[in-house]
Amino acid sequence: MNKTKGCLIANFATVPNIRKKLKQQRGLNAVRRLSNFIFWPVAALGFIVSINGALMNMHQPAQPLQANSYAPAPGLQQPVTAPEQLQVQAAPEAPKKLADNDLLSLKDAVTSGRFTISLSTGHKHTLYVFSDPMCPHCRALEPRLQELSKRYNVEIFPVSVYGDLRSMVRAAPVLDTGKDTRLKSWEDTINMGYTTMNPKIDDPKTAPDTTGARLVDANNMAFAKFGFIGTPSIVADSGDVIPVSVVKDDARLQQAIGE
Repeated sequence: MNKTKGCLIANFATVPNIRKKLKQQRGLNAVRRLSNFIFWPVAALGFIVSINGALMNMHQPAQPLQANSYAPAPGLQQPVTAPEQLQVQAAPEAPKKLADNDLLSLKDAVTSGRFTISLSTGHKHTLYVFSDPMCPHCRALEPRLQELSKRYNVEIFPVSVYGDLRSMVRAAPVLDTGKDTRLKSWEDTINMGYTTMNPKIDDPKTAPDTTGARLVDANNMAFAKFGFIGTPSIVADSGDVIPVSVVKDDARLQQAIGE
């Protein structure tokens, strides 16, 4: 009986303690709810600000560090790279040889008679030349091509990759002419002055809406597809891409063509 009574007294004695702990727990829960109510909006705001800052910095040039603004910890200094040791990105290189299907496309374009100016026909070997009428190197090479046309078939693919619209308004009319008059039209175009006092030629605003312009555009796309990086670009009938310096030298050209 005493044990039971003692147990009952002990149990009743713990009720105030339990109430006290419950009250403390409610207080802690209230604090947690308040902290969550404050913390998450602040954290979200900080996140938004940091993202906006990062986006803004993407469009701003990097600011140089002020002198003596940073001192690395002892033993962590990085060696300074000399200017000559900096890695320089390699310049793009033209292809050495066209793929077989690209060469076949080139020959098919000539056969169609629409995309090129034929300087000559009837010879064993052919030179395919991508030439821009505003390109000074193309202009300088033209007399040499005329000379080579006595020994080789020379097919000119006019492009506008150098002079853009100024080249387009010159090259497009050439491909709009018939094959019988196309050679004369090309000679007049490649020898035309860089300025003509005609604003439609010297400062065109739009490309002509003609078949010739679309053919020049097709040549431009072929130029890019083949990986050429400058004009004139010259291809032998073997598919080998021949440098201008080789084209200017008879012995080297014969060797390159395989004669």
